[in-house]
Amino acid sequence: MGAALGWGALAASSLVVGAVLVIPATPARPVEDIARLATPPPWYQLYVTTDRGATREEAQRAQAAGCTVLLVTVDGAAAGVRNFMMRSPFGAIATPAELRTGADTSLTWKDIAWLRSFLRIPIVLKGILDPQDAERAVAEGA
Repeated sequence: MGAALGWGALAASSLVVGAVLVIPATPARPVEDIARLATPPPWYQLYVTTDRGATREEAQRAQAAGCTVLLVTVDGAAAGVRNFMMRSPFGAIATPAELRTGADTSLTWKDIAWLRSFLRIPIVLKGILDPQDAERAVAEGA
């Protein structure tokens, strides 16, 4: 879907239907190239990883490219149970933690505050299911 011509078509389609383009974490093309194609300006999806330097660089790069919202995935650290990922004919069954999604499993509200400390764009948290967490997200500026 995100091949060289695909991103242009996706950006044009989002404009036609009045949707915002969300650039996925680690896209196949540079975020700057994709952001230039999008009207209105795109959002960027981010997984906070254990490498905070890389996470910071990725978030700042998206902001510099013109992304207007950082969509932080907060439920990616606990991968859902998917049978095809867990079944192995020759070994033990993998647990969600062993699936290694790349997201930091120790993500806390302090990490959201850390992102807020250096970003000028709004942060939206993706994956909140509990109403109290939603209220807390608003209180934390996300």
